[in-house]
Amino acid sequence: DPPRARAVEGGLEVLWPDGRKLRVPLDADGGTSIDFAGDQNAFSQAFSMIDVLGWIKAGDRARLESAFGDRIVLVGATATGEAVADQGSTPFASGTPLVYAHANALDAILGQRFLQHPRLSVYALLALVSALLGWAFVVLPLPIAAAAMAACTVIVAGVDYTLFRLWRWDLPSTMSLVLPSMSYAVVASYRFVFLEHRAREKEKELDAARTIQKRLL
Repeated sequence: DPPRARAVEGGLEVLWPDGRKLRVPLDADGGTSIDFAGDQNAFSQAFSMIDVLGWIKAGDRARLESAFGDRIVLVGATATGEAVADQGSTPFASGTPLVYAHANALDAILGQRFLQHPRLSVYALLALVSALLGWAFVVLPLPIAAAAMAACTVIVAGVDYTLFRLWRWDLPSTMSLVLPSMSYAVVASYRFVFLEHRAREKEKELDAARTIQKRLL
């Protein structure tokens, strides 16, 4: 019997008569993000149609069963030359045969390898960490601040990679590189503007004091 699908909170659930379940997370537009295994290099079990037709013509049933027995088989064009329409962009190449995109989607479904998008509270926590790092970078001496910024970049990149590998959290990869330096630049710029404004105010006060002193004299 074919499986049936039903809408659940945050996605779709597919149920089989034997009790198996498959949960597919969906966004507001009905799409889902998957963890790509790779392009043609990730799927070694690929056979030319000419070879398959040759096995059929030769009656090589053993070779056919060894290649396709008890397996899900996708049939598609793998050419990437000019005038090829069945190709699109993937995280690995701008022009990849779409049969590999379908293979990645099927592989992600069978392996339940869907990307998880963090909640807004995670981004709020990152913003707080960014503000604290920026403040620390400004108050520290320049050599120590530079070393701390480099260390924080490595740490944040490691945390980003760990979250992706363990729970497939889809945090922007550039955030690990931009967050420490951006926080340093923001707080340093604010400090520069604040000190410049304070210097101007002090200069105005000195000008007023000079004017009063001249009048008294």
